[in-house]
Amino acid sequence: MRLFLTLLLIVCGAAPGRASEVAPPTVSRQLPKMLDGDIFFLYDRTVHSAFVCSLDNESGFCHVGIIKFIDGVPHVITAIPEIKGYDGGRVVCEPFAKVFENPFLERWAVFRVRETTPAVRERAVLSALMWAIEKRPFDMAFDLADQSKLYCTELVWRAYQDAGVSLAKESDLRTIPMASKRVIVPATLLESDALELVGASFAPDPAFFVRYHVTSTPPTASVQTP
Repeated sequence: MRLFLTLLLIVCGAAPGRASEVAPPTVSRQLPKMLDGDIFFLYDRTVHSAFVCSLDNESGFCHVGIIKFIDGVPHVITAIPEIKGYDGGRVVCEPFAKVFENPFLERWAVFRVRETTPAVRERAVLSALMWAIEKRPFDMAFDLADQSKLYCTELVWRAYQDAGVSLAKESDLRTIPMASKRVIVPATLLESDALELVGASFAPDPAFFVRYHVTSTPPTASVQTP
């Protein structure tokens, strides 16, 4: 698996731990009205993104996390790979504003699991938060059979699975070349038919809603991050 990732980095022309040298356009910081349990998707031009996009070149996203408000401040709970100069390699809970410190961020979107109660969303958040507190390691092997480690999409899937909601269909899993492993990618979550779009930094093409059976929530008040 590590050999495959290294080869991918060479093909993509990126050195391990480095991002693309070309700075992306300015990304909107105007966030929609979010709730605990909402799912945050993003795309940035980094080495990790290159690997994810080699498995998922359809959704336009490479990373996900779960929203949790702490003292009124939105945070993202996610699993981050070990990156030089960044405290990753584990599940983290960090202020949403830190997302916008990423100089290679290109776009983001916030989705909500349809037809769920606050209790269900809180149960999913609780599972994710517990993994952050225990600093569960990032799963560089992308092995769904090993629950002692997690990768970002697996975290979201398992958190909602703990809450009794399935966000992944077996038929929508992707296979890692040279590893014969089935993995959950951002498109897998979108293909669950369970999400509605809350807000995004871009205007999705109408085909996006058709392809993933995603609905859009009514416009709501937005909040500006610091």
